[in-house]
Order: sequence, then C-alpha cells, then structure tokens
Amino acid sequence: MRWSIRFGICLGMILLVRDSKADDEAVGKIINRAITVHGSNENKLEKALRVKITKTGTMSTPNGSTDATQELIVNLPQHFRVKFLLQNEERKVSVVIALSKESGWRAIDAESVALTAVEADDIRMEVHARWIQSIISLKDPRLQFRSLPSTRIQNRAVDGLLVSMKNRPDVSLYFDTETGVLIKSSFKGREAGTEVIKDTYFSQYKPHDGILMPTQIIEVHNNRVVGNWTVKSIEFLNTVDPKVFEKP
Repeated sequence: MRWSIRFGICLGMILLVRDSKADDEAVGKIINRAITVHGSNENKLEKALRVKITKTGTMSTPNGSTDATQELIVNLPQHFRVKFLLQNEERKVSVVIALSKESGWRAIDAESVALTAVEADDIRMEVHARWIQSIISLKDPRLQFRSLPSTRIQNRAVDGLLVSMKNRPDVSLYFDTETGVLIKSSFKGREAGTEVIKDTYFSQYKPHDGILMPTQIIEVHNNRVVGNWTVKSIEFLNTVDPKVFEKP
C-alpha cells in the first residue's frame, strides 16, 4: 500500500513537470511569434513604449454617447497622459488624466487637481495593461506566464496568454491564431473603487515605421462599450519631456 502511494505521488509529479514544460514551450512560441508579427524584432518594438497617438470616435458618458477626440502620450511602463475633447450640442469639454512614477492629476477644462492615492492606483492598473499590450513587455523577467484554453473571439480562433506580475492585475492577451496579431486584452481594473472587467479589442492593423499597429480600438467595461476609436496619427518618440506628465 505504501509503495502504491509513493508510486502515485511520483507519477503525479512527473506528469506535472511534463505539463509545465509543455506549457512553457507553448508560451514561448506565442511570445516569439507576437514579437515577430508586430515588429519583426525586439529593437523595433521598443519604440512602442514611447509614443503619441491621436484618435477620433465616440465615448460613453452619463448622458449617453458623445463624439470625442483623444490624444495619448506614454513613456511606458510608468508615465501616461491622455486628453479627451468631448463635443456635445451645448459645448466642448476638455478632460486630461496624467500619471508619473510619483503622482498623478486630472483636469476638467482649465481646473486641475491631484489624484487621490486610490485614483492613482486605479490609473496605474490601466497603464500596466497598456504596457503589457506593447508586446515588447513580454520579455521582462518579472513577468510570469500561462497559456489559456483555446477559444474563439469575434469568430476567430485565438491563442491566449495570461500575464502575471507581483502587485499588478493579471492581464489576458488573445492573439489571432492565423495572423498572430493581438485582437483582445482583458484585465480586472477599478473605477471609483469598484471592480470593473476592462476588455479592449484591436483590429485593422497597419504598418507604421516598421511596427504593426491597430487602427480600430474598442473599449468595453463590464460588457458595455465605453469607447470606439479610429486611430488618426501615430508618432514614435525618441524622448519624452517629463514635464508632459507634470501637473500644471
């Protein structure tokens, strides 16, 4: 009986090691293909960490959907600034949210205030997810990975990857099995202290300065579309002035 138990334990450990090795190989293939597809090599993809992107589209507000423009400037993984210009029948409203390594702030029109610690932490979750979406982040040794079960998204077969990092939310990435491009990102974030499932869908990829970038982006929170964007311009930045992220 004792030998039977020992044999069962040993067999279980062997199977666990074998499954772990197989998953490591699957993960490695997904990551290497993603880097090749999006930028051909790591040096090119590094440019995606410092970028300015402008978009037009619609945003969901408490009063319904409204036309909007967006200007995003990032120096990932820690610096982030986004400016929205919302247009309704009555007036235009400017909203800015920014985060640096030390602190963050937000502004509505010309009035700016510092983010609370909770608000800043909520934005850091968002910035972390954007860093993971950059693909080049997947080479960071602090990250841990696990492949996800096969599934379909928007009627496309996908390869899923769960990305984990200490003190940060897990981020699930889904790559089109046929083309290799990232078509969905998902993580549990927060808004006003409430947990929110934040999904982002990417499509209409086009090459830009050697990197394949999505030009259609749909943001979904708890199964509700909150942003539908068309990318108008992309500018990779050699450097980003730290003052861009400072409170005015």
